Amino acid sequence: MTTWTMPPEWEPHKATWMGFPTGAYDTAGVSDDDV
Repeated sequence: MTTWTMPPEWEPHKATWMGFPTGAYDTAGVSDDDV
């Protein structure tokens, strides 16, 4: 089994993924269907 670790923030990378609870932002107009 391979262990995956987060790369340091300063290393070049293709994309940045951010997860957040959409239910915490009722007025944001974002739903799980939008992402």
